[in-house]
Amino acid sequence: MLNPVIGAHPTTYQKVGEIRNELIKNGYSPRWFIISQKRYRIFNKILDNSVPNSNHLKGKAIDLFVLDIDGDGQYDAKDFRLIQSAVLKCRQKNIGKKIKAFDYFGKGYLTQHMVDIEVLN
Repeated sequence: MLNPVIGAHPTTYQKVGEIRNELIKNGYSPRWFIISQKRYRIFNKILDNSVPNSNHLKGKAIDLFVLDIDGDGQYDAKDFRLIQSAVLKCRQKNIGKKIKAFDYFGKGYLTQHMVDIEVLN
């Protein structure tokens, strides 16, 4: 019940995979791992950066811990812009599916490596 690393909707997994593939297609080597998917309300409440009606509650969001995208050995705003660009390309290919990426810059050293990917109809 409290495992936050399982249970996202299959479409959410698919869209994260499409974002990864778009980055690879453009010559990047995305290095990330999933740290949170579907959450139960009790777990969601104890997280500092979560909102009460989080899309994680419906399995429509995945949090990634990003190590690097552009190959320079660090994660920074440039890497996030590359993710956003890939999200926009995926959104254009998938009319009807709204895909968004959110960063956590300024929220602490470890938290700033997080990217929240959300998929809405």
